[in-house]
Parts: sequence; C-alpha cells; structure tokens
Amino acid sequence: LATLGITDNRLKFIATGGMGTGVSHARNCGLKAACGNIIANLDSDDALDRNYLQQSVPLALAYGAVQTQIRFIEDTTGKELSNCGLEYSSRVLQLDTLYSACVHTYASIVYDRKKINFGWNEHIPLLEDAVFTAECAARLGGVYYQAEPLYDYYHRKDSLCNADDAPARFRKATQVIRKRIEAGEICAEDPKAQAIMLAYLTRNDVIELALE
Repeated sequence: LATLGITDNRLKFIATGGMGTGVSHARNCGLKAACGNIIANLDSDDALDRNYLQQSVPLALAYGAVQTQIRFIEDTTGKELSNCGLEYSSRVLQLDTLYSACVHTYASIVYDRKKINFGWNEHIPLLEDAVFTAECAARLGGVYYQAEPLYDYYHRKDSLCNADDAPARFRKATQVIRKRIEAGEICAEDPKAQAIMLAYLTRNDVIELALE
C-alpha cells in the first residue's frame, strides 16, 4: 500500500501465521489485534460503500449488530445483478427472516463487541458467516437489518463459492455444522435458532445439489 501512496498510521497490519489458514482464523486474528469495540469485516474481493460505516456504526451501537443489504455485482463487467433476497424495511429481523433477506452473503455485519463477545468458528470450512449471524441473533434476540445496499459483493467465476467443486464443499460444510449444532456447540441456549439454522442448511443442500 505504501508503494501506492497509501499510508495511514491508523492502519495496523498483522499476520495469521500461515497461508490458507481460513477466513475465520484471519478474522479472529484481527479481533485480537483490534483496540476498539465496533467490529466490521471486509472480504478481500468485496468493497464498502463510502457511507457504510457512517450509517452502520450508530446502528451497531444502538442494537448490538447490524446486517446490511448488498449490491450483487458481476466482477468482470461491473454490472449489478439481480438480488434474490426478499425485500424488508429497515428494522430488527429474526433469524429466519434475516436469512431470506441476505441470501448471497452474511459478511456485511457490523457489531459492538461489548454485546457480542465471541468470534468466528474456526472448525467450520464454509458458511461461517451464516453461523456467526445465527449466534448474533440468538444472543441479541434479532439483528437490525439495514435495507439500503451499502456492501458490494462481487460474483467471480473462480471464487470459493463459484468454483466447480463448490457445491460438494458446501454440502460437506453443512454436515459439519449439523454435527456441531447437535453437539450443542452452536446457538446452544436457543433451540429455535438451532431449528432455523438446520432448516437453512437443508435448503442450502437442495440448492447445491441442483447446481452440482
């Protein structure tokens, strides 16, 4: 970044300790290094609207966590694609409704770690954001949904979600998550959230089988 003229003493660079250690491990490393209470993550192939934090931070402070709708964009052309999420007004949504609003990614979450004091589950190979969202909803009784799309999620043919072997990997991930739900490791104190998540995983398997 410095060679591009981008320098700012507010930026802190850290290492994860290895290559390919996974997104959850990388985010947890960031959590350990963070000094503030408001946490926002950004995947390496996505982008934030210039107003994303300005609008999300006050909501995170007020409600504990905020999930923002996305713009779904074709990476090669920059064309905005159809968003398959159902439309809702900005308000606190329960987990099942939240899952149907943000169907492409749940990475667009900003939260106050004074109220959300856990990180990402490093045992889960995929769908870690769906699990994290479930944990937030279970802890807070719902997550505030910001209907204005302020997070740009890019569709890339070679990405982890769109590679040829992606359907099989996603189905394997749902098996891992199911076992951890059954073992009481996910949303342990909220059976309703566990049931919603199991139904979500079943729907996801149907989609991945169709894609495969």
